[in-house]
This record gives sequence, structure tokens and C-alpha cells, in this order.
Amino acid sequence: MDPMDEDMKGDGRLAKAANDWLPGDGICDGVEYLPEIVRGIVEGAAQQDFHRRMRKGVRALRRYMDLKHHIPLATRAVLVSTIYKVVSEELSLDQYLQKTFAQMIIRLLKRKSAERLPIVLDWRPLWKVLDVLFFGKARIPQTPLCPYLGHYLVCLARQARRYFSDSANKEIQDEFRPYFAVLHAASMLKGQVLLTLLLRRGPDVDFSLVHEVMALWDWLVSYADWDIHWLVLISSFCRHTYLTHPDEWAKLIPTLFSHVLAITDLPVGPSKMHIYQSDDGSISSAEGSPFFSLASFVIIGAGRTKVLQLHHKSAKLLVYLLRPGGG
Repeated sequence: MDPMDEDMKGDGRLAKAANDWLPGDGICDGVEYLPEIVRGIVEGAAQQDFHRRMRKGVRALRRYMDLKHHIPLATRAVLVSTIYKVVSEELSLDQYLQKTFAQMIIRLLKRKSAERLPIVLDWRPLWKVLDVLFFGKARIPQTPLCPYLGHYLVCLARQARRYFSDSANKEIQDEFRPYFAVLHAASMLKGQVLLTLLLRRGPDVDFSLVHEVMALWDWLVSYADWDIHWLVLISSFCRHTYLTHPDEWAKLIPTLFSHVLAITDLPVGPSKMHIYQSDDGSISSAEGSPFFSLASFVIIGAGRTKVLQLHHKSAKLLVYLLRPGGG
């Protein structure tokens, strides 16, 4: 044995010297260290030590999850509630940390489990974060923006809405319905994207909301962003309620088919006119429209254009409506 190794073994420093070569920041990755990781995140959030202690804990939690260790349901609930509160309520939080923490919440909420987390998340703080980021008055092209921050906040909203309160849908409708009372395109589009993003889906949805959306859909024509958001929402509602409300969906089939025909731009009859423009863009960022494309609120997926997303959702809606599925 090397004399140096012999000396280090003799005074108990060999293990420490070996660990010094391993990457990390002082928190180990074994199962027994999960309470320490959770404590670091919770205490870091309570002390508003976001850049050091809480970020260190989230980084350790990410390594812990990468090693496929189990996280108990109650522990996941504590972590999600703590990190969600920081992301949604700390408006001065650094954008890089906002993105990092949002990614962690998404991973925790997407973990496969037969049981729901015993938590209720508030939708209003998250809405305010989205409103400032996408529609804020101080938003200018020169504003530094963390890459993909908007994408991860939208993904967070899609995962978190399952844990909004039972009264959240009515509150969201009451909040955003006035946006449609103002006959201004920017106001209606803003109300639409926030409504479709935050509304809870599920078999217990009030079907009167479906009729209201169908009525609003006819307000604008030949605009891909308007169609894609209503189509995503209606397709999601149909997925969850086509078995419990088959007669109501059957009455809507002619109207839905007319929208699908318009979206797919099929050459029905002698007309050869295309209703959409040849490009895949959205409206400009002026007059309160988001800094990003309106399609940023719809997860299109890698390699899929807006046109392909429209056809994909149209096909899914038709499948849900097919008998004997119940539609």
C-alpha cells in the first residue's frame, strides 16, 4: 500500500479524501438523507434563503430522484406545497431559480402514484406570475428572460390545476369572463388562453361551461390560435365527460364537425380558398398580446407545428365522439 494511503487510513481521513473527489455540495444521495433534504428546502423557504440553502436542497432532491429513490406521499405533498408557494408568491424571485423550482414541482407532480397528493393549491398567485411574465406592462424585447421560463410555468400550470380547489373553476370563470365582454381582440385572446390553461378538467366539470365555450368559439374565424385553444379545451372536456354526458355531446356533434372541417381545411365543395395564412405565426406582441406566440400556452411538442397540433387534437376529439364510446 502506498505510504500516503497508509497514513490516511491510520488517522481516518481516507474515506473523507475519497469523498472529496465526488461531485456534490455536502448533502448525500442515500435514502436516509431524504429528511435532511426536505428540511433544507423547508427551512430555506421559511428563511427566504432561496439562492443558497433552498437551491442546494432542490439540487440534492433532483439527484435523489435521478437515483429512483422512493419519496413518500406525505413528503411529496410538503415539498410541492413549499416550492409552489415560493414560485407563485415570491415575485422578486430570480428567473433562473423560478425555472429550476418549477421544474422540480413538475417532476414531483408527475410521479406515478395511485393516490392523489393531500394538498390544495391556490390558482391566483400562479395566474399573477403568468400575467406578469406574458402580459406585463414592463415587458419589452430587451428584457432579460431566462430561456424556457414561460414553457415551464405553463407546464407547471397544467400539472398544478389538478390540485386546485373544487370552487376554482367557478372562480376562474368569474375572473376571466369580463375579458370577453370587451369587444377587443387582445382582451379576448388573453382571457381565452388563461381560461383554457387554468380550468380544471375532470368528470365533475359543469357541462354548462362546454356550451359557453362553444358559443364563444364562433366569435372569431380563420385564426389558428383562437381555434387551437378552444379545440384543446373541448377535446379535454370530451375525454373526461363523454361517458357521463353522451346525449349532450351527441347534440354538439354537427357544430363540432363544422369546426373540424374548417380547421383541417378540407376542400369541401367547389371553393379552393384556404382559411388560414400560409405561415405558422401568431399576432404581434403589441396591444397587450403576449411577448411569445399565443401557442406558447398550448404544449405543441417536439417537432410538431401548430397546424399538426390542430389536426392531432381534431382527430382525438373525433375518436372521443365515436360510438360506442358514448358520444
